[in-house]
Amino acid sequence: MKVFKRLLVFLLVLAIVIFIGIYFLVFFLVRDNHKPYMGYIEKYSQENKLDEKLITALVKTESSFNPNAHSKADARGLMQLVPETGKWVASQLDEEFKEENLKDPETNIRYGTYYFKHLLNQFKSVDYAIIAYNAGPTNVKNWIDGGILTGSYEDYENIPIQEAKDYIQKVKKQYNLNKKIYNIYYKNP
Repeated sequence: MKVFKRLLVFLLVLAIVIFIGIYFLVFFLVRDNHKPYMGYIEKYSQENKLDEKLITALVKTESSFNPNAHSKADARGLMQLVPETGKWVASQLDEEFKEENLKDPETNIRYGTYYFKHLLNQFKSVDYAIIAYNAGPTNVKNWIDGGILTGSYEDYENIPIQEAKDYIQKVKKQYNLNKKIYNIYYKNP
């Protein structure tokens, strides 16, 4: 009987520990850190005629919705823009550029969506625009001209920069997930 009680107590404690573990796992993996920025994503996606599910996938991949993200390549904010790109976008929008504005979530998303639309217009391919967003448009142009990118999905294995190879896969995976969960998870207040 004592063995049975000990086993029962052990199983009860184990169940509580597992429950708490699952709760914290879900809490840390599925946080609502996207909510403050969804209005900007929707606004500037619509303004630039972009799929907000795709822009959300870019933001999730780039910064995990951390407005203070700062990479070793000096990319900043939610959409991880380098100052050079921010300066170019500001000039296209006929605005004065200030580096500190890249930390502002609305400005960062406005500039990032504008830049992504520019890449989409340049390459006429969502996938190439995604790759160019990470590896730069000059690299993508060189890979197209050099026959590395020919329009086939299998070409992505030939991309000479591993980070860009991984990036297109991550964004596409998140984008495909967003197509299923967007209205439930991202748009739900």
